[in-house]
Amino acid sequence: MKSTKPIYWLLLPALLLLSAGSIWGTVHFYPGQNSPSASQVQECIDLKSFVLNEELIGSKKWSVYHSDVLKYETGLSNKNRTIVLVKLIASEAIEVLQSDLRIYEEMALHNDCLLPDFKKQLASVTTDTQTSIDFLLGQGEISGQMFDPNQGIWNTAFYDAYESAIKYLK
Repeated sequence: MKSTKPIYWLLLPALLLLSAGSIWGTVHFYPGQNSPSASQVQECIDLKSFVLNEELIGSKKWSVYHSDVLKYETGLSNKNRTIVLVKLIASEAIEVLQSDLRIYEEMALHNDCLLPDFKKQLASVTTDTQTSIDFLLGQGEISGQMFDPNQGIWNTAFYDAYESAIKYLK
């Protein structure tokens, strides 16, 4: 019987380790394992499109709302005009918040497309938005009252910046 060279015996464990590593890498990192399906990708694209379209509407409404808040901040001499302006501001804020709520509700339906941190916060953000709408409609209360139409009072810090929800998408 012919003996093998010692170098082959030294290479055998290295080749076995290399083979085992290749198999392990294929099992754990094969492209099809963790990549989203085509339908999931399309779902996220559709969600992004919905958010962008809804934000076009919402940001325009927010601009109108914000300009009226600035008018309120400058002050009006006639108290009746102030009360009318506050009621107008409230109705504009409701429209913007309803637009935001539609976005959050759509996000909840497609939560696989959301960043993990925002996915955890989505339920409370949705509840807070609905609570604000209900309060402005006179159907509920929230702490830190920001709106009293009978006294012409509005908290000008309420919704003082419009933020895009796109940053919460994957």
